Amino acid sequence: MADYAAAGSIGSRIAAARRSRGYRSVAELESALAGTGISQAVLANIESGRKADLDVSQVLNIARVLKVPVSFLLAPMSRPNAP
Repeated sequence: MADYAAAGSIGSRIAAARRSRGYRSVAELESALAGTGISQAVLANIESGRKADLDVSQVLNIARVLKVPVSFLLAPMSRPNAP
């Protein structure tokens, strides 16, 4: 299982959480996020770090679908003092 709580950026934490929850691709996660307005392109850009300005609703929806606390996506919980 990927350690999404230790990943350095929000995009890498989302990617790790996605994989650990069984979503093999961004397309699969997009399907689970149907109706939220979050496209596959947006997800790919978030995971790659090209998009770092996420809306609160995007983070909440992604966390809800991945069944992880929002705080796990927002900060590296295993390194709470990291910048």
